[in-house]
Amino acid sequence: MNALVCLVALMQALGLVVRERRAALGVLRATGAGGPALRRVLAGAALAVALPALVLGAVLERLVLGPLVARLAADYAPLELTAGPGQLAAVAVGLAVIAVGAVAWVAARLEREPVVAALAEDAE
Repeated sequence: MNALVCLVALMQALGLVVRERRAALGVLRATGAGGPALRRVLAGAALAVALPALVLGAVLERLVLGPLVARLAADYAPLELTAGPGQLAAVAVGLAVIAVGAVAWVAARLEREPVVAALAEDAE
């Protein structure tokens, strides 16, 4: 369920990037940039969102959420709720997979849009 929420949030962020940069992406497409170039632009935007989210999530889990849940459960069982390096790596891989899926989906939608439509918006 958390992965689905991440995917939707990342797709919305990428959709917003496409909307804000529609004219620039249209110029890139008009000058011959194909799908791979568009995916690289969108991958950079996804990285700018996903990397800080990963770092912030790991820090919050380590400093706030883990100790809080451990204190709440202390009456029932001793729990050590800090993620190890393997778990953080698994989360990073999962986030990367979600980012690749979001980039592919948004890039496919962008490629279906006529180049003229993006350029016409720039002229307004």
